[in-house]
Amino acid sequence: SIYNKNLFNNNVTIIKSADIWKGIYSAYDSCTTAAGLIVPFSFQDFVSGIKHIYDQINFNLYYYPTFQDCFSENKNIIEDVAALQIQILNSLDPNNKTGPGGNSFAHYYQGIKDWHYSIQFENDTAATLAAQTIHIIDTLDYRFNLSTFRFTLVTLGRKCISVNYSGNTFFTDVDFINEYGVIARVNGSLDTINRVANWTINTIDPLTGQVTNNPVSGILPPDTVPPNGQGMVGFYVKLNHNVNDGEKINNQASIIFDSNNSIYTPSWPCTMDSISPQSKAQINGLIPDTLIMLSWKGTDNRSGIEYYDIYTNDNNTGWHKSFSKTSDTTGLIKGIVNHTYQFYSISVDSAGNIEKAPFFADDSITILIQAVPEINEDDNLFLYPNPARDKLTVYSKKVVKTNRILKIFNILGSPVVVTTLKSDQINIKELPAGFYYLVITADGEKSMRKFIKE
Repeated sequence: SIYNKNLFNNNVTIIKSADIWKGIYSAYDSCTTAAGLIVPFSFQDFVSGIKHIYDQINFNLYYYPTFQDCFSENKNIIEDVAALQIQILNSLDPNNKTGPGGNSFAHYYQGIKDWHYSIQFENDTAATLAAQTIHIIDTLDYRFNLSTFRFTLVTLGRKCISVNYSGNTFFTDVDFINEYGVIARVNGSLDTINRVANWTINTIDPLTGQVTNNPVSGILPPDTVPPNGQGMVGFYVKLNHNVNDGEKINNQASIIFDSNNSIYTPSWPCTMDSISPQSKAQINGLIPDTLIMLSWKGTDNRSGIEYYDIYTNDNNTGWHKSFSKTSDTTGLIKGIVNHTYQFYSISVDSAGNIEKAPFFADDSITILIQAVPEINEDDNLFLYPNPARDKLTVYSKKVVKTNRILKIFNILGSPVVVTTLKSDQINIKELPAGFYYLVITADGEKSMRKFIKE
């Protein structure tokens, strides 16, 4: 039986022979009347709303034996339909949902910001018809403040329309006459009772101003030439004030192309991140003559630190930014002798939370006149490796002498090591990182070399 063949389904069916169209409608009309039923569709309705006609035929076939008997008697129509290579055409909808919170899986976000969402849809390249009607539904979480809801934009193919309506409803027409001979009519509404945002995009015949009755007309063709078959709608909304750090909010939309079933977008989860990160700057030493070695680090409870701003105050002349939006954790500051430098760091996490400036500097240093003995570096004295981390090896071209006294001075001229040099290896593991002067005294002669402790 023809009725067991998948001719009457939820897709749009196009039969290219006008005579067959009329024959099927004639059979439907006469059999509906024979069953004592009202014929609800004109021939034009049949052409433009074929899915609904087929639904009605299937319904009548199942519930009304007289209709079934009558329709089965139209053997010519049945044979003609069965003989046709009926092309089941439909629009296909790959879709996506994006929202606030960046690229992390949890999408951490601040509650005080606008929460921008966009719903993307596409008539897949595998589709065989342009989409005529697009319906988008987005149910909004109870923690959103709907008084702040705003429709923002609509894109269809290469056309983008800024909506920015502050009310709960809007409509706009998008001219596709040159492209497809139609107009796209976009209606948006916010149901504040059920907390649902709706968009309906219809294909309008410009001659009648009504929804087209041409089954092959549409506003979103198969996306064989991107982005002609792509579209998007957007909105933003704010949260209520009583949403706590760590709460999760999901948002998902459904999209319907024509008479197809609803397709749900992926869910877009967001995690509230309302606690600011903490950080601190630290001075690690000096490199001659006045180069300050600075480092900083921080912690964040959720989204992680995105970058740091490092502030410097030179001799109380005021704070200025030495490093801006850096992901580095070390840096060098050029100083001046007899100046005092103060530092602090401000960290910003990936959700946009900004650390408050501290009341006091994280660290400070005064660069004094160097008090290292005036000794020229001895070309006969070698230190390696240099820079060094744990041990230094001393090598001299001069004859090795006994009773050697070793002194190591920091950049400020203060001795930090004073000892008798008994071997050619010096343990510097406990020294802080920085720049040092090494002085060896033997039999009244002094030799000096600079080195860097990593």
